[in-house]
Amino acid sequence: MRHAGRPLAALAAAALAATAGGGCGDGEDDSTSARIERLTGSAQPAPLAVLRGAPEPLPRAARAAIAGSPTQRDLGLRLDGAQRVRTRIGERLWVLPGEQGVCIVRDRTGQAGCETNRRLAREGFTLALPEPAGQTDPSSRHYVVFGLAPDGVRTVRLVRSRTRSTLRVRVRDNVYSYVGWSPIRVRLDRPAG
Repeated sequence: MRHAGRPLAALAAAALAATAGGGCGDGEDDSTSARIERLTGSAQPAPLAVLRGAPEPLPRAARAAIAGSPTQRDLGLRLDGAQRVRTRIGERLWVLPGEQGVCIVRDRTGQAGCETNRRLAREGFTLALPEPAGQTDPSSRHYVVFGLAPDGVRTVRLVRSRTRSTLRVRVRDNVYSYVGWSPIRVRLDRPAG
């Protein structure tokens, strides 16, 4: 149930439209039965230390776009529980907790993505956004990647799809970010034991 890279108004309108499955750029679609199975699992809080701090008020426009939406209902989003975090690439994100899932909202653009708590605990969650890289060549793109990792994960491995080369990125307060020139797959580096 990933709602990646859509402005909040579109996110609310397309709450159950699944896109990429297990990492950014892998092209696997979730089946309806898999989405239903994840949504009907037991309610568990998101396994994220970042959500245990004092919440901050969500910006008015974001609150208005999400309030009463199918996404808010399906994931049990608590608009009063939002946390604002600064990423390692200098952007701010909002992390929005829910009984069944969590969303991240890009502060600068309002682009958002959501995932169920069950999948977040298993695989983490990645929001990958292709953007124009330069003003001289609008066809040139880079990829901005934001993600959430469960508690205990200190690094993630980014595998570039073209070269298969690997890069480790630190996770801070459950959040990781990266800007690069090629689509990637994300693998959590889980602690042993």
